Amino acid sequence: MSDTENCSICLGEVKVKGGGVPLFTPGCCGKWLHQKCVEEYVKTAVDTKCPSCRQNFQAPAWMLRSPSLVAPQGIFTLPVPPVVPQRVSAPAPPQASWNPFRRIGAMMGSTTSTAANTLENEDVLPETIDRTSTDSNSAIEHIQSSINIVATPEYSCVGINAIPSFHVRVSLNYDDSPITQMDVKSKSSSDVPEISKKTISSKTALDIVCILDNSGSMQGTKMDSLKAAVRFVVSTLGPNDRLSVVSFNSFATCIHHLLRMTDENKAKSNNLVSSALQAAGGTNIYAGMVKGMEVLRSRLSTNQASCVFLLTDGQDRDNLERKISLVKELKRNGTAVFVFGFGVDHDAEHMMAIAEAAEGTFSYIDTDDTVIDAFGGSIGAMQGSAPLTEIALTLRTASLLGEKEALPADQVVINSVEAGHYPVSMAPDLQTATVRFANMYCGEKRTVLLQLVLPAVTSPVYTHLISSSVQYSVLNTVCQHPSSSTDSGCSCEVERAQEGDERLVNPVRALLVEEELRRVEVTNAIKAAKAAADSGDLITARAILVESQESVISSPAYAADSKTAKALLQDVNEGLECVRSHDMYDSMGGKNTFCQTISSNSQQRSAYTKAGKISMYQSPSSTMAQTTAVHSKSSGIW
Repeated sequence: MSDTENCSICLGEVKVKGGGVPLFTPGCCGKWLHQKCVEEYVKTAVDTKCPSCRQNFQAPAWMLRSPSLVAPQGIFTLPVPPVVPQRVSAPAPPQASWNPFRRIGAMMGSTTSTAANTLENEDVLPETIDRTSTDSNSAIEHIQSSINIVATPEYSCVGINAIPSFHVRVSLNYDDSPITQMDVKSKSSSDVPEISKKTISSKTALDIVCILDNSGSMQGTKMDSLKAAVRFVVSTLGPNDRLSVVSFNSFATCIHHLLRMTDENKAKSNNLVSSALQAAGGTNIYAGMVKGMEVLRSRLSTNQASCVFLLTDGQDRDNLERKISLVKELKRNGTAVFVFGFGVDHDAEHMMAIAEAAEGTFSYIDTDDTVIDAFGGSIGAMQGSAPLTEIALTLRTASLLGEKEALPADQVVINSVEAGHYPVSMAPDLQTATVRFANMYCGEKRTVLLQLVLPAVTSPVYTHLISSSVQYSVLNTVCQHPSSSTDSGCSCEVERAQEGDERLVNPVRALLVEEELRRVEVTNAIKAAKAAADSGDLITARAILVESQESVISSPAYAADSKTAKALLQDVNEGLECVRSHDMYDSMGGKNTFCQTISSNSQQRSAYTKAGKISMYQSPSSTMAQTTAVHSKSSGIW
């Protein structure tokens, strides 16, 4: 099939790859047509013949409905028999728990097929289920003990003269290692590691909705690998977890509603996915997203955590604002979002925009067989204690604390806060800054880099420069760290010495601050290189990356054998390979790689690391699950 054809309706050019315009095929002749052209054809055609080969076809019933009822824009495909899942018996529903998604129901019209779309298909959680697997108060206390803030000054000793630029690195850590690390054991029949069910049962129960592309371009090994990845996700879930699978091509279908992952329902889910997830039709990402949202907002019961997987291999640039609106709603309601771009032909910028709007992860899957690796790492990211949501990290200059040694309030200021993609608000007096994060998975951390202005002091003194505290929600409870109102929080101390003090000669910058400076520098360089490459200027892109490469190699962090410095150098070297030629950048996945690198570095989070690369942001549970997924492929069990 050629990459360029002509639409049989408007006779205009149809770019099968890289065009960014939704396309559809009737299935009889395999001819690709513009979606909008097909919409008009269906409305006005006097017969029911394919506009390309003139064979008879039967338009799906939903195509003939009122436009107010049909959100997929003029979809043309052979009708696919709906998959009607068996109703799952469940105890009488408990009193409906609060579901934040219900309030958005009136905002959306139907964009999907009617198959498997009734509320009764939900496997309602019985009241007897302990949805956190532990007493709630005990769980919250355990999580509170896992939160810590570490502030590191650029230098431990500086002079008494004014310093216009002094850096402080502040790290917020959610470290729950004993629970985050997944137990791994060997199967009796092979050496493939398996995630222990006992370990999984101790995790916070999860509602997960997989929204998966099953358009015609997903046929072959792509679809086989995707089904294997879904089966792996199913294998990691416990009986208190619930899974729903939604597919989309020209329209969206709920293959099955939320099912508790008992052994019986695991088999049922795998069978339904195997039979219903078939490659055909075009790509309507928005329809799939709306169907996934319907599953979430219609829940009669909810687990304590929820997440969405969104995967596509195609290009559908329509409705970007609506897509972003949907994922922002997910973010506000505490649902984690994992976005996957599958293969070289997907629109990475479009998918990255969706992921960043949700503060979720964007993973570029460059080969068919690594989709299971990416799904494994992503489900592993959720396999810990409950995620934190609505996080506000507050940073205050120490002068607000009333300490005797604090510097005058009108002189100590926060000049800037580098927090990547995350929003920062600054008080008018420049002495208080707040950085907000939508969520953090267990085992993750976030670092921010402050640039302070230090005034001169008259004599040597130890000075506490800043204090940090964080407020967050977990298990529907608002928490504060430090928890005591009398505790000033994490502070940062620096010694002021007389000029001429030998400690001020050739001072050594703190390694953690050096790493953070290099991380910010490399991230900005990769963004600038991408902008140059997007404009077609690969010479400038390469020059930017070479300069960044030299900076990392000559840095004290690299000399100290820093893991962070090595990972950053890998990113730069990978970027140089991606801009080696226009074909490499535009047609062979170079741009997609840039998007993933920028997304992970800007948000300091990743749920998938390519083979051979250093994992810089993955949590321990995510890394462990990805490793398990990789090993499982060699066994042939999926």
